Amino acid sequence: MNSNADMTAARREGIRSTLRRRRSLASAAVLALGAAALVLLANGAAIAQPYPNKPVRLVVAYSPGGATDALARLLAQRLSATLSQQFVVENKAGATGMIGAQYVVRAAPDGYTLLFAGANEAALNVALFKSMPYDPRTDLAPVTLVAIAPVVLAASPKSDFKTFADVIKAGRSPNTPDFASVGIGSPNHIAGELLNSMAKTDLRHVPYPGAGPAMQAVIAGHVPLAFLSLASAVPHLKSGNLRPIAVTTEKRFPTQPDIPTIAESGFEGFNISQFYGMLAPAKTPPEVVSRLHAEITKILNEPDIRNKVLELGADPVGRAPAEFARFINSEIEKYRTLAAKAKIEPQ
Repeated sequence: MNSNADMTAARREGIRSTLRRRRSLASAAVLALGAAALVLLANGAAIAQPYPNKPVRLVVAYSPGGATDALARLLAQRLSATLSQQFVVENKAGATGMIGAQYVVRAAPDGYTLLFAGANEAALNVALFKSMPYDPRTDLAPVTLVAIAPVVLAASPKSDFKTFADVIKAGRSPNTPDFASVGIGSPNHIAGELLNSMAKTDLRHVPYPGAGPAMQAVIAGHVPLAFLSLASAVPHLKSGNLRPIAVTTEKRFPTQPDIPTIAESGFEGFNISQFYGMLAPAKTPPEVVSRLHAEITKILNEPDIRNKVLELGADPVGRAPAEFARFINSEIEKYRTLAAKAKIEPQ
């Protein structure tokens, strides 16, 4: 009798134990599902956060003090205000813009590392170098063409050069002068070599690692002449630290109407300009590219920003990504033609 009772009690305890284990497992499963749901909700919230939700790095492939740097900082300041996130300019100079550009190419394509480019890293290097560590047409995503600027031939106030005729005369003499540029293969360099080709002069090229060092060399009188982006040179032209000689575009620039063009000075067809644009790593989400383009275009249309860009010596543009891509391709072909005309062999 007692034995049967004991067996019955044991069976009941076993059943109760089994039920407790099942309830415990069910509770654990519910907790696990709840935790997973929280993770999914958190990830969904992170994905849903609008761009940008953290600081953005804006890389300039030149040293501070040049037009690319000045325009990048103007745009970064305004983007920081309109998008409520810091756009921080970082200078990574060297190799005619290729060091900074390659840094951006290797960055995560998430919109948080961008390239504010000049003509070299976006187009000209392709025309002048046989091999490159990146291809702007495939490794970078065009965001928008920001501005186009003339190149200006400027003289040191310590030199005797006051007119374009003075430069041509000296360039044809045995004691031909030097001219500075922001580097081998830059639009500034091509402008000087194209002038040599068309005017039968022999101006000697002295490359510098950026507009800042080139301008300082001319201001100090170490080099008598320089081809510079007008956007870089304007503050020094206004202060008298540089003497304007001529601009390289077909028409005079509206904010500097007193500076003649090389084309009107006897060399019809002479037309070289610098351009500036925003690019992102390839495979950056289209919605991020579209957001950046829309905000930058809006900023460039603000009267005060537009006037500041013009005062810097550049013409604000703001083309769509697809238009900018076509523009880059056309600039590559243009500079291939100009380099051949100026007798610059691809390196």
